[in-house]
Amino acid sequence: MHSVGIKQDVDLNSSASLLAPNSPNYWYVARRYAVCVLIVFLSAMAAYPLGRKLVSQIHHLRAKKFIQQGYNGLASHALQKAAFYQPKDYHIQREWGDVNHQIGKLSPTAKSAYTSAEKAKKRYQEALRLNPLDAQSAYGLARQEDWLEQLFTEINPREHTKPHDALPYYEMAIRLRPNGILYHYALARYLHRKNNVTEMLRIVGVLARIYPLAYYHLKKEYFWSAPVKVACRQGLQEAIKDNISPAAAHMALVDLMVGEKDWTGAIAHYQNALEIQPRRQTDGAYFYLGGLFLKSGDMQAAKANFLKSLALSRTKEKRLESLYRVFKKESVLNEFNEFYQEVQQRFALSVQAGIFLGRSYIDLKQYDQARRIIEELNTDEPTAEAYYWLARIAKNQADWDQMEFAIQRATVLEPDNNHYRQIFFRVLKRMNKFESAETQLDFIINYSDKPSAELYSEKALFRWKQKDYEGALEAWQSAIGVKPDRAAFHAQAAEAYLMLGNWSRAGAFYQKATILDPKNKRYAKRYREIIGNDAES
Repeated sequence: MHSVGIKQDVDLNSSASLLAPNSPNYWYVARRYAVCVLIVFLSAMAAYPLGRKLVSQIHHLRAKKFIQQGYNGLASHALQKAAFYQPKDYHIQREWGDVNHQIGKLSPTAKSAYTSAEKAKKRYQEALRLNPLDAQSAYGLARQEDWLEQLFTEINPREHTKPHDALPYYEMAIRLRPNGILYHYALARYLHRKNNVTEMLRIVGVLARIYPLAYYHLKKEYFWSAPVKVACRQGLQEAIKDNISPAAAHMALVDLMVGEKDWTGAIAHYQNALEIQPRRQTDGAYFYLGGLFLKSGDMQAAKANFLKSLALSRTKEKRLESLYRVFKKESVLNEFNEFYQEVQQRFALSVQAGIFLGRSYIDLKQYDQARRIIEELNTDEPTAEAYYWLARIAKNQADWDQMEFAIQRATVLEPDNNHYRQIFFRVLKRMNKFESAETQLDFIINYSDKPSAELYSEKALFRWKQKDYEGALEAWQSAIGVKPDRAAFHAQAAEAYLMLGNWSRAGAFYQKATILDPKNKRYAKRYREIIGNDAES
């Protein structure tokens, strides 16, 4: 124990001697401690801004989440904290401005909106001060100043002094981003509202030049007018000259000239667009180009392009049907008949295609020729559609027997086609073949997904004529189930109950009819009669 104590004393004495100021090791140890302290200090200095940035990012992320959830107030508060830790981050300032702008838009009054707009303006100004080259901040400031102008006028309608002017900020945003499409749109609307027509037209021309597709949006703007159209046309022409999306510019000019019925100009620009972008040379493109030639009166060029369209089309029958409609719309069906002969020589067509030729003769009221063509098609391969058109021809010629035969054949070939059955039903009814007509009506009702109330009413009338009052009542109740607000159905059901001797039920149904149609004097009279008779009985 004594030896251990002596050893500890020796160690303490030796350590003290090492740390003595005059000791040769003193300055060595001191320097080591100083270096450690310096490292800790520098680490703290380096970590401080990183820590602030990390905290700022956390608040920034929270703000983004609040914005997504629509909590703009909480988002503004989170962005305020983010800006406190990163006061030189212009992104945060700009987003803070966006949030305040949104708060203003949702404000219930103009004054509260004005206050929020002023706050947003300050944030955009700060963002622009931090980064004078940020076009988005400049646009945000312009948009905010624009809104403040409108709010100030609303709040102070008699005040002639205007403290706000958005124009310099719009111009700044466009200087910073010369091809900013959104910025040009906003400036054009602003200039129109300020009645600065000359400058607005210049901006419209610039917008059409830098982005030809803007034409389709501009034509829907409330300020679209003849002068705006001229400015837009000039901008599109400059886009073509400067090779800025020339195909899109040509197509926009096509649309513009079609609106003016300048078919020659539209054709030229459409052909230029197809030449610039060969991938546009589809069956649809040649179909459209053929239509332009047809409108211009160049039948030969129209047919040539229609033939190209058919050659490229994968569904020639559908394309031919579209062509038939175009010829019909332009009232040149005679030309379609000649065109069809050429089509028939070049392409292998189905029976369906031949029906279009027959339809063209029907539209021309050349019924005998139409019937001859369709009957010829029907010889080799009978189709329900062919018989349908034969029935249409017979109807136009008032040949009811032939119409009955043709439409019956159509229903045999397509038994599930309710349209054909309805035609068959109507012709049978017209010919007073009521039993057969009712059979067809039953088919129609049974095969319909949702039979109409009118079909049930037809059924009821058939039963009524047969003095089957229970059947008539059942059908009218079905009609009421489909259209419970139709007063006539309730009245007819009431009459059926009367025929069955059920006065109380008849009264109830007539009462409902009078409620649904209170102005109908006949219903009211019948209801009073029934109630009186019922009371007497």
